[in-house]
Amino acid sequence: MDYNSRITVLVHKGNKIFYHDFSDLRADEHQWILEIGFERMLRSNPSQLFIVSNIKNTKINDHSKQLVEGFLETLHDKRIGIKNAVFGLSAVQRVILSNVEKNTFFAADLDEALEWLTNS
Repeated sequence: MDYNSRITVLVHKGNKIFYHDFSDLRADEHQWILEIGFERMLRSNPSQLFIVSNIKNTKINDHSKQLVEGFLETLHDKRIGIKNAVFGLSAVQRVILSNVEKNTFFAADLDEALEWLTNS
Protein backbone atom coordinates (compact mmCIF):
# COMPACT_ATOMS: atom_id res chain seq x y z
CA MET A 1 0.00 0.00 0.00
CA ASP A 2 1.19 3.51 -0.75
CA TYR A 3 0.99 5.21 2.63
CA ASN A 4 2.22 8.52 1.20
CA SER A 5 -1.25 9.18 -0.19
CA ARG A 6 -2.66 9.03 3.34
CA ILE A 7 -0.67 12.09 4.40
CA THR A 8 -1.70 15.38 2.84
CA VAL A 9 -1.39 19.05 3.57
CA LEU A 10 -4.63 20.99 3.77
CA VAL A 11 -4.89 24.76 3.85
CA HIS A 12 -7.72 26.14 5.95
CA LYS A 13 -8.10 29.86 6.63
CA GLY A 14 -4.51 30.36 5.50
CA ASN A 15 -3.09 27.74 7.87
CA LYS A 16 -1.15 24.71 6.68
CA ILE A 17 -2.58 21.60 8.35
CA PHE A 18 -1.06 18.13 8.13
CA TYR A 19 -3.83 15.56 7.59
CA HIS A 20 -3.15 11.92 8.48
CA ASP A 21 -5.70 9.35 7.31
CA PHE A 22 -5.46 6.21 9.48
CA SER A 23 -9.01 5.11 8.64
CA ASP A 24 -9.62 1.40 8.05
CA LEU A 25 -5.99 0.43 8.73
CA ARG A 26 -4.59 -2.35 10.87
CA ALA A 27 -2.60 -1.27 13.92
CA ASP A 28 0.66 -2.54 12.38
CA GLU A 29 0.18 -0.17 9.42
CA HIS A 30 0.15 2.97 11.58
CA GLN A 31 3.90 3.14 12.01
CA TRP A 32 4.42 3.83 8.29
CA ILE A 33 2.06 6.78 8.28
CA LEU A 34 3.46 8.07 11.56
CA GLU A 35 7.08 7.86 10.39
CA ILE A 36 6.38 9.41 6.97
CA GLY A 37 4.19 12.12 8.52
CA PHE A 38 6.69 12.97 11.27
CA GLU A 39 9.50 13.29 8.72
CA ARG A 40 7.43 15.56 6.46
CA MET A 41 6.31 17.75 9.33
CA LEU A 42 9.83 18.21 10.71
CA ARG A 43 11.23 18.90 7.22
CA SER A 44 8.79 21.80 6.91
CA ASN A 45 10.83 23.55 9.63
CA PRO A 46 7.79 24.70 11.61
CA SER A 47 7.55 26.87 14.69
CA GLN A 48 4.06 25.46 15.22
CA LEU A 49 2.31 22.43 13.73
CA PHE A 50 -1.37 21.95 13.03
CA ILE A 51 -2.31 18.27 12.75
CA VAL A 52 -5.60 16.49 12.15
CA SER A 53 -5.97 12.70 12.11
CA ASN A 54 -8.80 10.46 10.97
CA ILE A 55 -8.74 7.23 12.96
CA LYS A 56 -12.16 5.87 12.01
CA ASN A 57 -12.40 2.05 11.99
CA THR A 58 -8.79 1.49 12.98
CA LYS A 59 -6.89 0.09 15.92
CA ILE A 60 -4.17 1.68 18.04
CA ASN A 61 -1.38 -0.39 19.53
CA ASP A 62 1.42 0.29 22.02
CA HIS A 63 4.01 0.73 19.27
CA SER A 64 1.98 3.54 17.69
CA LYS A 65 1.51 5.13 21.09
CA GLN A 66 5.29 5.02 21.69
CA LEU A 67 6.02 6.57 18.29
CA VAL A 68 3.64 9.45 19.02
CA GLU A 69 5.14 9.98 22.48
CA GLY A 70 8.64 10.09 20.94
CA PHE A 71 7.53 12.59 18.31
CA LEU A 72 5.91 14.81 20.93
CA GLU A 73 9.14 14.72 22.94
CA THR A 74 11.10 15.74 19.83
CA LEU A 75 8.72 18.65 19.23
CA HIS A 76 9.10 19.73 22.85
CA ASP A 77 12.91 19.54 22.63
CA LYS A 78 12.89 21.62 19.43
CA ARG A 79 10.40 24.07 20.97
CA ILE A 80 7.84 23.45 18.23
CA GLY A 81 4.25 24.14 19.23
CA ILE A 82 1.51 21.72 18.28
CA LYS A 83 -2.26 21.85 17.89
CA ASN A 84 -3.76 18.44 17.31
CA ALA A 85 -7.29 17.33 16.50
CA VAL A 86 -8.60 13.84 15.83
CA PHE A 87 -11.92 12.43 14.68
CA GLY A 88 -13.44 8.99 14.16
CA LEU A 89 -12.58 7.80 17.67
CA SER A 90 -14.07 4.98 19.67
CA ALA A 91 -14.43 5.50 23.42
CA VAL A 92 -11.37 3.33 24.14
CA GLN A 93 -9.25 5.19 21.60
CA ARG A 94 -10.27 8.48 23.17
CA VAL A 95 -9.04 7.30 26.59
CA ILE A 96 -5.73 6.09 25.14
CA LEU A 97 -5.09 9.27 23.17
CA SER A 98 -6.09 11.56 26.01
CA ASN A 99 -3.30 9.96 28.06
CA VAL A 100 -0.71 10.52 25.31
CA GLU A 101 -1.47 14.08 24.26
CA LYS A 102 -3.32 16.14 26.83
CA ASN A 103 -4.14 18.99 24.44
CA THR A 104 -5.80 16.96 21.70
CA PHE A 105 -9.23 18.09 20.52
CA PHE A 106 -11.68 15.28 19.86
CA ALA A 107 -13.81 16.39 16.92
CA ALA A 108 -16.95 14.89 15.41
CA ASP A 109 -15.63 15.24 11.85
CA LEU A 110 -12.99 16.89 9.67
CA ASP A 111 -14.85 20.20 9.40
CA GLU A 112 -15.10 20.58 13.17
CA ALA A 113 -11.42 19.67 13.55
CA LEU A 114 -10.32 22.25 10.98
CA GLU A 115 -12.44 24.97 12.58
CA TRP A 116 -11.03 24.22 16.03
CA LEU A 117 -7.44 24.21 14.76
CA THR A 118 -7.80 27.57 13.05
CA ASN A 119 -10.08 29.38 15.52
CA SER A 120 -8.81 28.58 18.99
